[in-house]
Amino acid sequence: MFNETDDTPWAISKKGNTWRRFCCYVLTIGISRYGIWVRVDKDFLKGPFPSSDEAKQAAEKAVLTLPNQEGLTGTYWDIA
Repeated sequence: MFNETDDTPWAISKKGNTWRRFCCYVLTIGISRYGIWVRVDKDFLKGPFPSSDEAKQAAEKAVLTLPNQEGLTGTYWDIA
């Protein structure tokens, strides 16, 4: 049975963006004229990213390294 907080595999949205639910956050990967971007819930990671695979890894790493897992720290943030 599926729960809204369960992790999901990567999928393609109706808008054509790649997304997944991971540790209760929605991760979204998309392409703009500037390159590949990453959004974790409503916050964007600083990019652009060189590939979709690297964007996916950065999104998951961002969630796993959140301070105390209590939320994001700003609209745009770096992930090293």
